[in-house]
Amino acid sequence: GVDGKGVGEEDWKRFKEDKERLEKEWKGKIWSVDDGERIKEINALGGGRDFQPKGVVKYEIKSCLTQGFDGVSNPPPSHPVSNLFGDDQIEYELCGATFKVSHGAFFQVNTGCAEVLYRKIVKEVKEGSKEGQKTVMFDVCCGTGSIGIVASKLGAADRVVGVDISEPAIRDANVNKAINGIEDKCVFEAGRAEHVMSKQVKKELELNANSASTRFIAVVDPAREGCHGDVLKSLRNTPSITRVVYVACNPTVSLPRDAKVLCGPGSKRVWGEPFRIKSALPVDMFPQTKHTEVIMVFERGEGEKGEKGEEEVEDMAKLLAYVKRAMPNVKAVSTGAILSDYQRCRVEHVASRLGLQVLSYLWRVPQFRVMEMVTEHGIDARVVKVCTVGMDGGDLMKSTRELKGKIERLSDRFKMNVAGEGGEYETLVLDAEIYCMGRINVKEWKVEEEGEEAYVKVEDWEVEWKRGEGERVESAVIEVGDDEIPSLPPTPPPTGEDLKDLDEEDVLLPRVVVKRGGLLYMDGVRPTDAACGVVEQAKQVFKRIEKGLKDNGAKITDVAMTHLYLTDISDFNLINSYYSSFFGTTLPPSRSCVGVGVAADDRGCKLVMDVMASIGSGEYMRTSHPHNSYLPYASVHNALRETLHVQGISSWAPICVGPYSQANAIRSAVVWVAGMIGLVPESMELTEGWREQLRMAWRHAGRVIEVEG
Repeated sequence: GVDGKGVGEEDWKRFKEDKERLEKEWKGKIWSVDDGERIKEINALGGGRDFQPKGVVKYEIKSCLTQGFDGVSNPPPSHPVSNLFGDDQIEYELCGATFKVSHGAFFQVNTGCAEVLYRKIVKEVKEGSKEGQKTVMFDVCCGTGSIGIVASKLGAADRVVGVDISEPAIRDANVNKAINGIEDKCVFEAGRAEHVMSKQVKKELELNANSASTRFIAVVDPAREGCHGDVLKSLRNTPSITRVVYVACNPTVSLPRDAKVLCGPGSKRVWGEPFRIKSALPVDMFPQTKHTEVIMVFERGEGEKGEKGEEEVEDMAKLLAYVKRAMPNVKAVSTGAILSDYQRCRVEHVASRLGLQVLSYLWRVPQFRVMEMVTEHGIDARVVKVCTVGMDGGDLMKSTRELKGKIERLSDRFKMNVAGEGGEYETLVLDAEIYCMGRINVKEWKVEEEGEEAYVKVEDWEVEWKRGEGERVESAVIEVGDDEIPSLPPTPPPTGEDLKDLDEEDVLLPRVVVKRGGLLYMDGVRPTDAACGVVEQAKQVFKRIEKGLKDNGAKITDVAMTHLYLTDISDFNLINSYYSSFFGTTLPPSRSCVGVGVAADDRGCKLVMDVMASIGSGEYMRTSHPHNSYLPYASVHNALRETLHVQGISSWAPICVGPYSQANAIRSAVVWVAGMIGLVPESMELTEGWREQLRMAWRHAGRVIEVEG
């Protein structure tokens, strides 16, 4: 980067000759302490009087450090570094702040353009705040803390929480916050962002949980490969974070991929309210090259909050609890989820707390069929919000019947979800068969637009009574008796006390095989004493499984599939209670249970089990900061483990209300499917005849595999 303006031809010639000579002299050289003296000699010549032409800015070598490494690729920070000459740190000034940068830390080389970049970032952080609110800024991939410190110095953030994988960078960040006099406003921590983020988010939320005037904004400045999947998961699943300022140095590859996770439909892992792209601004950090950085701003509403600041899920729980008190005969709650795990799982979670059965009769029904059903049953659903290509304010307050042709064309052209499962549009139902007293009449409304969204703001409405005012007409509601809804089986609390009375020497390990990537197999786990009763045998089996897992670095929550063989199927209910206590009912393993008959084991064993596990997968699914050596096998598109656990009654496949899931997928490649029998999903009753039962079982298995891809 030398500006040649005004430099003579002879100067350039001498400059190039000296450059070539020094390159030959130093190329492939093993540095030693003596080279520090050579650098001093160069500086003593005025930065290389014989090295630089006239008119060229003088550059002086400030320091030279070496790091020994005999391996492949980059040396880790733990390898020793030798200082051959000069200071261990370089000092920069940026946006009125002072920074000291160590050899292992990242800092923008083009400091002039960096000022432009940082001021644009600070502007977006300020715009995300509101007057009178305290702003907490999460600085993800913070490096030396430059963005967070500048934001704090320029008054954009009241508190900064920074995280970076580089320990030297974090040491510099802590030095820099002291230099700039903001020790009490910034916290910097070393570690993988996905590991540290959850802890810091939780801590900040605890500190500010009672303050409705606190705003959480995240600034993400990752390397070229983009954000780790768990960072994106943590951002998406933290309702209080309402704005993300993403600084991308790879805007054509990693940025679109990460934006899809932040803005796309929900899933079992990424269930938080999706963001939307507010703006994208390129900043030319690399003049006269094809590269550029992009500041992309993601926004969403006030988080999943109601008017009183309470989470939407808790609002639902309170509403359903009120309904149960007012109408004790209510046994179930219905959800309209078609493909969204995000919607279905929230309802199932609340329903399980209140002892309600979930009805999910639209689950996995083809969306074109759903639209046909809306028309067939006379549901007057009006579009009140659009957020997709091809739909605009002119479509608002039209019925789905009127827009059916347009929606189908958009689906063919842009793969749009015809039932709006991806958030393409939302509807308000003005009339339906279930409205037994009247219909809603919207008298006055207007269209509001915000970015790519257009929505209806209702200003005046009324109820049109179907007969006399308040007079009830015959309803199309189908009354379902208690005997037609299977109740949730009682699950004993997981105390673990039942297993503590076994001596360690009584626990003999079965055959355990651990494959590459952390896949663990434990087969033929039998009780140690076949002469005792079935309950005691079950305790022995579970104790052996627990020890086998522990000795191989695994936990009970890592188990993804079990085979349970019973010599007497009548023992199932008794054994199942201990099984539930051992494995729990949250993200449980899949299971096949087979009655094999007494003749299958001549040693008197009442039960035998096989166990398949993925080491570290239990923590991976339950936290945003797992710590295990098998994380390299996971990514945004290749999850270490995913669990399909549908507990709502539907026409899709039998529910799993017990301690097992329909399927567990490992690394998006291996899918363990639970045992299937020929139950009618709607009634959970066996079909007639073994041929029909076999057909139904195959259908259920096929539908589960289809969902898992």
